[in-house]
Amino acid sequence: MYVQFYLNNFLRTDCLKPKVKVVYSPYHRLHVGTGPELPERVDVVWRSLEVEREIFEPKKASEKQILKVHTKNFLDVVKKLDKKAKSLSQYFFLVNNNKKYQRVIDGTCIVRGSFEAACYACGSTIEAMKDVYKAVFVLLRPPSHHSHKNFTHGFCIFNNTCVGIENSKGRNKRILIVDLDLHFGDGVYFFFRKRKNIMYISFSFIRLNKQLELLKRPTVKDLNNLVSSFDPQILYVILGYDSLDFGYMKPEEFFELLKNVLKHASSRKLVMELSGGYDQNKLPTYVKKSLEMADKVL
Repeated sequence: MYVQFYLNNFLRTDCLKPKVKVVYSPYHRLHVGTGPELPERVDVVWRSLEVEREIFEPKKASEKQILKVHTKNFLDVVKKLDKKAKSLSQYFFLVNNNKKYQRVIDGTCIVRGSFEAACYACGSTIEAMKDVYKAVFVLLRPPSHHSHKNFTHGFCIFNNTCVGIENSKGRNKRILIVDLDLHFGDGVYFFFRKRKNIMYISFSFIRLNKQLELLKRPTVKDLNNLVSSFDPQILYVILGYDSLDFGYMKPEEFFELLKNVLKHASSRKLVMELSGGYDQNKLPTYVKKSLEMADKVL
């Protein structure tokens, strides 16, 4: 009798399996990028996760799906620059044609293959938002949260977060987006700012223009109050580790904050999307710890 109890309760493989699934596309490697936003930063994380976690490969997002968030003109500009690049070593910087901010975008480039990679990044969040996943980590690049309807900056091309949500059955549910990146996710904020069923809260240290400087950095108490009053059905966490890269937070401070975010995930769908984080030696450890913390609360 004891043997049967042991077999039923201590050797059940479903108890031992990590609860957070992973969505990952190898097509990110087509986008070589410039500066620290390189394919290697995602590859080292993928290698650290592939043995212990279930990894699902997404389909490529269609232009129709991307156009639910971006203008056709912007999509065409990305396609045009992609085709203009004759090799992976040749790149073109995206230019922000917004009348108020006419300038070359900071470090955001397009190489041959960037359009394909960006479509798969959007496909990754579309996959993650499917009801089949209770908790999922989206390992992707290029990143997302600085991308607006008709322009972008900060290493981002298309807004994966917004595309994933807008193409999901859950787009009309109550969704709380918690952004832990060093920088404010202006693209996500401005896209959803008038939606009553989607709330955005950012723990960023760096604002990107004078208008956003008026927004104070929230506290954990602010987060708890928001969750209590809004009662989200989906918790969407933008996991940026660049505050650790540049010394704005110590690891223990960051993970204490993440712990306070994840405690609200136990009864909700959880999506975590990789954003910043460029130290290839430390990023796998940061991600692994984050997912293990999520496993414990689910």
